[in-house]
Amino acid sequence: MNELALRGILKKINAKEKKMKRTVGFILLVAMTAALLCGCGFNYDKEDLSKYVDLADYENFTFADFEKRYEEYRKYLAEQIKSNDYTFAIDDGFSVDLSVTAEIISEAASEDGTTTTVSYTRYEKWCFDGDDKCVEDYCLGKDPANQKFDNGLHYDIKDVSDGYEAEREVSIDKPFSFTMTVPSSYEDDTVAGKPVRFTVTVTDVLPGTAEDEIYSEINAFFEKCGYKKDKSEMGDWVVIDFTATVDGKDFDGNKAEDYKVRIGGGYFFESLDSSLIGRSAGETYEVEVTFPEKYEDTSIAGKKAKFSITVKEVYNTDETVRKNTDFADYYELKNALRVINYMKNKMMDVIVEESTIKEYPKSLLTQYEKLYEDEIASTVANAAAKYGVSEDEAKKLVYGSAAAADEYVKSSAEKSAKEALITHAVKKSLGIEYTNSDYKEDLKNYQLYILYTTGYNVTASDIESVYTRDALKIQFIYQTCNQKLCEVALPKDTPQIPGQ
Repeated sequence: MNELALRGILKKINAKEKKMKRTVGFILLVAMTAALLCGCGFNYDKEDLSKYVDLADYENFTFADFEKRYEEYRKYLAEQIKSNDYTFAIDDGFSVDLSVTAEIISEAASEDGTTTTVSYTRYEKWCFDGDDKCVEDYCLGKDPANQKFDNGLHYDIKDVSDGYEAEREVSIDKPFSFTMTVPSSYEDDTVAGKPVRFTVTVTDVLPGTAEDEIYSEINAFFEKCGYKKDKSEMGDWVVIDFTATVDGKDFDGNKAEDYKVRIGGGYFFESLDSSLIGRSAGETYEVEVTFPEKYEDTSIAGKKAKFSITVKEVYNTDETVRKNTDFADYYELKNALRVINYMKNKMMDVIVEESTIKEYPKSLLTQYEKLYEDEIASTVANAAAKYGVSEDEAKKLVYGSAAAADEYVKSSAEKSAKEALITHAVKKSLGIEYTNSDYKEDLKNYQLYILYTTGYNVTASDIESVYTRDALKIQFIYQTCNQKLCEVALPKDTPQIPGQ
């Protein structure tokens, strides 16, 4: 169920609790969503759907095709960001063009110690990416050695030593600044061990899926194939147990067992993260961390915590990838997993896109048209009442013109009928039997999903009062088909990754 649909359910439940009136927008949302997937009485099981549907040849899909689709999807998201001036958080897997100014910070105290002078010296080597060009296609998370800099890009912090705060909301062509202390081991003595202020402007962006969305797949891979090593380095995966106390007392989330983390992957506070470097399997140590002042758990915000960490396993990340896959490094593996996840979620979408309708069953199309006509009538009536205008004026206000409203009915009915017909054609092709028990189970799972994601304990009746049972059934069947396709019809050239 998409986010907007979920919001529709919650809004109706809130309306019951608070006796709120439905808004025009909510009515439109509910009607559109319900009509989108409603079967409306057409008997898909008894009809010969081959008369109506020329189904896409899903057995000949290729992984390369989905790679192209994934890149097109990323480009689409980028265009939406730029054309609508959206803010965004730079996440792992993002590719961005950066305009960077790097300045070495120097402080000098007066002889009597009453004043301090701060000066800045421009450091050119980090400002360009060769040939005096701005930094292009910088990939967050690709090089663990850049983790501190990446933290400054991703988190809304003034100094990377501040720990992790909220995600930084970035806009194209709007600069932001942060400071970081360069490691004393850095090859250039000019900046080694010194604080540097970076002023960064993102000039272009290509979004990517976050690492946490493929975390379980990565875990499964390392559990099966982890190539162990003696001591940990930046970029390695480690398995740890930890406990922590604040003022000698436990707090929520203060312990974990068999917790898997990539050093430099942004899972921990920087001080915790860096403390894992140079550790051996079986080693137990303690480290003290100060929680940020704006930490989400206000009971421990700004306080010092003592962590006791036991390192159980150390995996050589890139070596594990090279020994067990055809990928050169961990970053290539992540990108492949991102495409695979995208592919698994998009199989049905692609079939709907690539299948064609030979003709529409007249009865089905008529039923969908009636639904959309009813939607328009309801929307117009509520708009007229809300704004104190005639229904003709309300129709122009909402749809632009009567002709536009008619076209909306026609095009929406055809789109909805196409999706419903193709969904049932795929169901038949895969030999899926979808029973009333399956529906009840899916509805129950959807209730749990709403509870988990929103905290609302909704009933089946609450959900079915927003959507028709037919609408929900088609959506659940759509999801069932997608799952089945992933079992039997994934592209044969999909990379084989152990543990998946």
